[in-house]
Amino acid sequence: MSDEKKTWQRPWYPKEIAENASNWSFAADLSLLKYLEIFSEDLLNQATTVDNNVNNLLNNLSKTSLSLDIARNKFLSLSNTQFIESRVYEDDETALPNDEKGEEEEPNKNNSEEINKNEMRLAALRGVEMINKYFDKVEVVDSDSEEDSDLTSFVLRPKDQYIDRPLPYVIGTEKWYKKLHVGLDDSSSESEHEKMSEKFSDTESESDLPITNRSQIERN
Repeated sequence: MSDEKKTWQRPWYPKEIAENASNWSFAADLSLLKYLEIFSEDLLNQATTVDNNVNNLLNNLSKTSLSLDIARNKFLSLSNTQFIESRVYEDDETALPNDEKGEEEEPNKNNSEEINKNEMRLAALRGVEMINKYFDKVEVVDSDSEEDSDLTSFVLRPKDQYIDRPLPYVIGTEKWYKKLHVGLDDSSSESEHEKMSEKFSDTESESDLPITNRSQIERN
């Protein structure tokens, strides 16, 4: 009897709940409540464990990514400070004497240095050409007093790329009717059109007629 009275003090598991379903009582409710409390506590503990494992996984992933970035930066710094060359050897050079190897390595080193100097010189010349092509040098006086009037400096001002391009003809004028490009063509192509028009100047072509005359010819 003492055991039966104390059944409400311990949780009932699903098998015991199913066996006592027909004889349900208030004590069974208390046992079911204890079982639900234990179940919820275990569920929360497992969820916390999974959350901690996920956080540890993210931390390890961040450390791996950081290590990869550090290794990449080391390779980049190595490529900036040291010349790396990939070569394919067709012949076996291991049998060559050390003197011949040394004589061959020195010309290769000199050639690579000469190539680097030529490339740097060519890059500098191209940079100067681009600056002269797209910028104008403007003189600027830096001094505020008359005594320092000789101190001058220069700044670069971008050139107007459209200053030499012609404006189109006014709509409705004679040139607008006669020219198919209405004045938007460049000078070289315009001179070619003028040469072609001189060849066929004896016979008046349809393109030289105004728009009203063209429509009349098409109707006829």
